[in-house]
Amino acid sequence: MRLLIVYILLVVVGELIAIETGLYLDKALPSLSLPISLGMFFTVLVLMWPLAVYITERWLVPKSNQPTPGA
Repeated sequence: MRLLIVYILLVVVGELIAIETGLYLDKALPSLSLPISLGMFFTVLVLMWPLAVYITERWLVPKSNQPTPGA
């Protein structure tokens, strides 16, 4: 459950950045703003999952629940 909460929070922050960047690109490069914005949208979804897993495993899972190396 913690993993999903971390993922949702990261996606919300990432998508807000992507939206602001897309709005700026809409004024600067109107013909390229849609493909770039869509690319940023899907990139945020893909890249935030490994980051959420890393954050959850590193800081949010108690040490007693983590598997021991070599076991």
